[in-house]
Amino acid sequence: EKACGYLAVTLLLDEEHEMMQLVINSVREDLRVKGDTLCAEHQCLALAMLSNLGAGPFMEELCPLVTQLLVNKSEDFVRKKAALCLVNMNRSSNGEYVDGDDMAGDVLALLDSSPNLGLCTSVMSLVLSMAAVGNRDGGWKEAPRVATSLLHKTRMNEKAFAKGYTYFQLPAPWLQIKCMRLLQFYEPIDDALSRKQLMGVLEDIITGTDISKKNQNKINALHAIFFEAIHLLNHICSYDPPSHGSNASAQALQLKAVDHLGRFLTDQSLGPKNKNLKMANVRYLALDTMSRLA
Repeated sequence: EKACGYLAVTLLLDEEHEMMQLVINSVREDLRVKGDTLCAEHQCLALAMLSNLGAGPFMEELCPLVTQLLVNKSEDFVRKKAALCLVNMNRSSNGEYVDGDDMAGDVLALLDSSPNLGLCTSVMSLVLSMAAVGNRDGGWKEAPRVATSLLHKTRMNEKAFAKGYTYFQLPAPWLQIKCMRLLQFYEPIDDALSRKQLMGVLEDIITGTDISKKNQNKINALHAIFFEAIHLLNHICSYDPPSHGSNASAQALQLKAVDHLGRFLTDQSLGPKNKNLKMANVRYLALDTMSRLA
């Protein structure tokens, strides 16, 4: 009955409807942590409704409750929905009601320690959303280090970290892209270990991407990671080279990236006869990326 009720509200009402005042009372009760065995399921129903419908005038009141579900020791599937609900709330309010400073430490600690890759993917969407509205200082300053560590664990599949989240033998390509996209909101990372991990990952992506694959789905995932890696490398190289030449490896890798991009334009084996590879699109992406590098 509760599931049918939430579905009906989502389909038939909007956030400004006069009956929402009655509905919000039930939502508020379901979001609060209780000892009820059905609590987690009810929390998921409430979070799904808020994600799809929005909270409107009640957003300021409900955001802290959703945040508590994320940072407290809730079930992982509840935390995933809470993170994505906060993403939608953050976007719809342009960061007005979601208190980024208050949650930063707990969110980054969760990313740093959780073995659940699905949860990490959802939380990374939230961190990206927070960075997009300007939450990059204070507790969020540790985000580049955490994102680099997570990217390294995922790309190198440390201790089968991405088990169950591989796409055509690629470990969680969507999470790799999110991590690289987040790093482009910050200045290049200074920590020696993190920088070494990041450059290792970028070199593995740029030099290890095989453009002769025949499977179109795998090609799409390979290219998505490859081009995002070059954008991140371009971001790193756009800063003045630091003292003691620590940016030299990035500059050298950038030259390798240009050489690899050239193959997309000149390799005759990837011509029209290969019907699985839409070379017009690939060559457009290569030219667009080259223009960014230039």
